[in-house]
Amino acid sequence: MKKTRLSLTISDENVKKQAIQSLTALSGVMSADIDGNEAVVFCGDRLDSRTLVDTVNRCAGCSSAVIGEEYI
Repeated sequence: MKKTRLSLTISDENVKKQAIQSLTALSGVMSADIDGNEAVVFCGDRLDSRTLVDTVNRCAGCSSAVIGEEYI
């Protein structure tokens, strides 16, 4: 399992909800949570962090970047 932290630029609560929904809809994501401007995503080892970033940017309409990634 992998824990990935993303930095997000969130304009309002609707964008936050869209970001959570888009992340949790991905196959391989076990859980996702957003606290402030940071998302923490637990996912399978094969899910690339670039996929997480692209999904949030495309589906939620916010800007994101990987802060950190660790295998647990």
